[in-house]
Amino acid sequence: MGSYPAAYQPGANAAFAADRDLYRRIGNASPDQRTQVESFIIPPRSGRAWEVPAGSVCRIIAVDGPQVGDLNVWNRHNPRERMWASRTRQLQRAHVSTYDRIWSTLPYLRPLLTITGDSLEGYGPDEHGGRVHDLLGTRCDPYVNRLLTGEDFDFHCHSNITRAVLPYGLTELDVHDVLNVFQCTGLNDEDRYFMKASPAQRGDFLEFFAEVDLLCALSTCPGGDLSIPLWGPDAADPSEVCRPLGIEVYRMDPAVLDGWTPPELAPYRNMHGLALPSSGQSQGDGSWWVRDSPATGAAVEPLDTAATEFHRTLPGYRPTPLQDLPELAEKYGVGRLWAKVESERLGMPSFKMLGASWACCRALADRVGASPSPDELRPRVTGRFTLIAATDGNHGHAVARTARWLGVACRIYLPESVGAARAGAIKEEGADVIVVQGSYDDAIALAATQENDSTLVISDTAWPGYEQVPRTVIDGYATLFGEIEAQLPDGELPDLVIVQVGVGALATAVARWLSRLPGRRPRLLAVEPTDAACLLRSLRAGAPTEAPPPHRSGMDGLNCGNVSPIAWPTLVAGIDAALAVDDATGAAAVAALHSSGVSTAMTGAASIAGLDRLTSDESLDLLRRHLDVSANTRVLVLVTEGLPQGCDKVVR
Repeated sequence: MGSYPAAYQPGANAAFAADRDLYRRIGNASPDQRTQVESFIIPPRSGRAWEVPAGSVCRIIAVDGPQVGDLNVWNRHNPRERMWASRTRQLQRAHVSTYDRIWSTLPYLRPLLTITGDSLEGYGPDEHGGRVHDLLGTRCDPYVNRLLTGEDFDFHCHSNITRAVLPYGLTELDVHDVLNVFQCTGLNDEDRYFMKASPAQRGDFLEFFAEVDLLCALSTCPGGDLSIPLWGPDAADPSEVCRPLGIEVYRMDPAVLDGWTPPELAPYRNMHGLALPSSGQSQGDGSWWVRDSPATGAAVEPLDTAATEFHRTLPGYRPTPLQDLPELAEKYGVGRLWAKVESERLGMPSFKMLGASWACCRALADRVGASPSPDELRPRVTGRFTLIAATDGNHGHAVARTARWLGVACRIYLPESVGAARAGAIKEEGADVIVVQGSYDDAIALAATQENDSTLVISDTAWPGYEQVPRTVIDGYATLFGEIEAQLPDGELPDLVIVQVGVGALATAVARWLSRLPGRRPRLLAVEPTDAACLLRSLRAGAPTEAPPPHRSGMDGLNCGNVSPIAWPTLVAGIDAALAVDDATGAAAVAALHSSGVSTAMTGAASIAGLDRLTSDESLDLLRRHLDVSANTRVLVLVTEGLPQGCDKVVR
C-alpha cells in the first residue's frame, strides 16, 4: 500500500478525534463498573434488532468460532440519522478498530458510536492485504444473488436485517450499508474487492460505546466465516461454516463516563446558500424578525411518533378539540382561524402532559430495562426512584402527576415568581416543592445537579450532557399534531401556524410536523413576551443569545431566558418569522378568546396575541408581506393551556 497522505484531515480547531483517555477508561472498565442489562444469541443465518441507550456499551461476540456479522445502526428516535459507511471510511479508515467512530448521515454528521474494544485489533494487513471489520463492502442481498446466480435466496444479510427491524416500524428502505464485523477483506491487484476466511476465534469480540440512543440490527451472514466462496466457479453451500453471534449490552457506572457528553448535531446552519438567519429583516426596536425567503424545513429532523400509541393507552385519553373561530377570523382579517385548545389533556389543564408523561415513562423504562407502558413499569419502579423537574408550573405539575401514577417520589423546583395556587396544585400530587430564589433558569440550574442512580431529572430544556430526555419530551408532542391532521377539514391545511415559545420545545415539535406535510409548507411564526424573547434575539444574532432577566411578563410560561440547545438547530432552519408581544396585547387576546368561548390566560393566548399584533400593527407591513397574510389566509393557533380553578393566570 502507498503512503500518500489521507484526504480528510482535521484542522487545528476541529472537534473530531475521540478522547482516548475517556474511551480507554470505558473500554477498561472493571466488572463492577458495568452492569449487564441485556444478553442474547443471534442464531446462524438470521438477524435481530435491539436498542443500546446512550452512554451504554455493546459487545458483539464470536461465541462458537469465526462468523461474520453485518451491522446496521440508526438513531433510535430518528431513523433518518443512520450509519454512513462511506463518510466513516473517509474520516476514519476502511477497516475500523479501537477509538474509531461510526459517523451518521447528513445533515446530522456526528459520531453514533465509538469503538472501545477489539480483540482483533492487531490483525492485518495479512499476506493478501486483508484486514478485519470492513467498511469497504456492503451486505449480501437477494438482488445481487439473483444477478450472479439466477436463483432466489431469502436469508441474505439484507433480508435478515429487513425482517429484524420491521417491529420498530422500519422497512427494507431503511436498511443501509453495513459494518462487516469480523469480516476480512481488501482490494486485490486488479483493484477488486475480495473476502476471505474470518480470522476470528471463539471469544473474539468487537465492543462499542453508544454516543446517542441507538437501534442496532445484526445479521449472522449466511456465508458464515466466508471460508467457502458464495459465488464463482468454486462456490458451494457454506452452511457448515455458519455460526451464531452473541450480543451483550452494559450500563456503565456514571463515574466511568465522567467528562463524556453526547455529541451535538453538525453545527452547519443548513442554509445551503438559500438564506442566512442573520440576513433576516428586523424592526429597529428589535421586536420582530423575518427570513428573507421561506424556510424549507429540509434540515428539520422528523418527529418520532411512538408516543401516540403510548398516549392512547392512558386512562382518560381523548383528542382535544380543534375549534373553528369565525368571529375572530373576521376580527383579525384572515380567511379562517382554527385553534387547537389544550384546556384539558389527560386530566391536566395543559398540553405539557403529553411530553412529560412520555419522557417520564421512557426514562424510567430505559433505567430498568422495561417497556414504557405504565402498567408494566409500575411494579418495577414503585418506591425505587425520584423524578425531578424545574418549572414555572405546568411541566412540573405534569411530571408530578406522572410520578403519582407510577408510585415514585417527585421533587419540583419553582422560581420564586410562581404563585401559591400553582405550587399548591403540584403539592396536591404528592410532590415536594422547592422554591428557588431567582428565575426559571436558576431553578433549571439547581435541578440539573440532582441526577443520580435513583433520581431522574425530567426537563424540557437541554444543557451540555443532557439531551435525551428533552428530545423525548418533544417527541411526546407528536400526538397533538396527529390529532390536528385528523381534525382539519378534508383537503385543507393552514397557510400560517402561530406558536408561542418559551425554551422552544413545542415550537420545535411544530417545525418538525410541518416539515413532513404534503404540498406547500405552511409558514411558521414564533411569538414571545417582549422581555423574554430569547428566540427572537437568537435569530437576529444568528446564534443562541440570552434574553437577560428580569422576565416579568404575565405570560409566565414563556418567561425563559435561553432557547434549549436541542431546539435551536430545528428552529433556525424551520422558523419563518418571530414576533414579540407585550402584556397589553396578551390581555386583549385572552379577552378575545373568552368572547369565543375559549378560557385561557396569557400564556395560552400568546399565539392569538401574535396574530393580533401581526394584523393590526401598521409597522409590520413587511412582515405581513413575507408571511403572505391576506383575507384568504388560513391560520392555525395553539391555545396551550386552560385556566385552572384558583389561578388567575396560566403558567408554564
